[in-house]
Amino acid sequence: MALSVQVGSYTAPEAVDGRGVGTQSLPVNDGEQNLKLVQLAPRIAAYRLAMRSAPCAVGAQALLGLATQATWDVSAAPDSPASEAAAEVVRRTLGLGGYSAPVIEWDGRVVALPSWESRMRQLLTGALYGFALAEMVAYPYQGTTYIDLEPRDQSSVRQWVYEGRRIVAVDQWMREPYGLSMVGSVRIPYERLVHLVWPSTAEGVEGVGLLRQVEPLASDYRRATNLRNVLVQRYAVPVPTVTIDEDALARVRGSSPSQQEYEAARDELLRVLRRYTSHEESALVLPSWAKLSFESTSAAGGAYPMNSVIGDIEREILQAFYVQFLAMGSNGSSGAYATAQVHAELAAQMAGDLCQWLAEGLSSYIRTIVTANIGPMPLDQLPRLTYSGIRSSLWVEKVGDVTALLAAGVLTPTAEDERAIRAALELPAPTRAAEVRSERERLGRTVRPAQPAQTVIPGGI
Repeated sequence: MALSVQVGSYTAPEAVDGRGVGTQSLPVNDGEQNLKLVQLAPRIAAYRLAMRSAPCAVGAQALLGLATQATWDVSAAPDSPASEAAAEVVRRTLGLGGYSAPVIEWDGRVVALPSWESRMRQLLTGALYGFALAEMVAYPYQGTTYIDLEPRDQSSVRQWVYEGRRIVAVDQWMREPYGLSMVGSVRIPYERLVHLVWPSTAEGVEGVGLLRQVEPLASDYRRATNLRNVLVQRYAVPVPTVTIDEDALARVRGSSPSQQEYEAARDELLRVLRRYTSHEESALVLPSWAKLSFESTSAAGGAYPMNSVIGDIEREILQAFYVQFLAMGSNGSSGAYATAQVHAELAAQMAGDLCQWLAEGLSSYIRTIVTANIGPMPLDQLPRLTYSGIRSSLWVEKVGDVTALLAAGVLTPTAEDERAIRAALELPAPTRAAEVRSERERLGRTVRPAQPAQTVIPGGI
């Protein structure tokens, strides 16, 4: 808890432009005691280990898949021919607006630069790990300078280089290709990097990724599944129980067995039973003074409580990724459409936040493309990345609205419209009779018979 202090007088300091007065809060100073979440490389390693579990992989792919479904374009400044030309260059460089991914000839080889979708998915992983780094690499070809974003591994960051309070470079570990023992570092100027921090730069240069909350759950998931496997293996074979009849053993030996003889007989029986339970022997041969019985226990019944725990952890992981609608209909969750709709809208909102974060973070990248191909341009004239199709309503709701408009006669699609819709949905084309019937119904909704005038005077005028 913060302390309270009383002062006689207070003089506010002068704020510095571009700096402010306070300092940024770093995620490493949030009171955590786990050292692996303080150091960068071990933390990224723990995150990648968490991504190997099925719920984390499915949740991340679902969230990033929603974000990559957006339709991207480049928007120019209004009433600016120069901005329109710059936007066209950016579209051609990124493969947007009808352009495909650039294919160039470089160093005597034909190189296909990565598409915008693949680069966007790589950059969006920064929201999982906390930050993303990508170096802007230029490829001049036939009068156009294509600038690609080549990702840099988060765990390879050796240190952040500051000049005062301003970051100026990033030191990256570099392993030489001709020897595993040759390890060095390279210093990348910050101006050549695209540095995306999730959720914002107020969390420091390394951010607080979504996996910060998911990684402990993934560790619990691994331990729980391992324990379940042990339980299944434990109860897969019925538990054998052997009872030694001391009277029968005495009759066989001719005298009462001593304590040492009794323990030797017990050890021999245990050795035989271990070989049976480990599937080294398929049958048991026991002496007449030993009686065998089995304690039958269902493997599923023994692991059932653990399955419930694992299911709860899976739902918590999906909830941390904002895609808990994937668990609709599973054990302990509601399969109602209204619940799934709310969860799907929440996931769409989160995907829209990811796209907005990416569009804002790539402003320096767009400026570099424009400067390399056209020249310096005022900031208010620079084109901007735009996206659409994320925060739209569900498809089922749209179908219901269209059906209501068709029934009211507001929409009157023609036969060409129906053929286009069927082609888009990959449905068979309508028959000629169906087209004639549809055209008659459309005309019937459009041209209505004249109705007599209504009046409030009884009997009319």
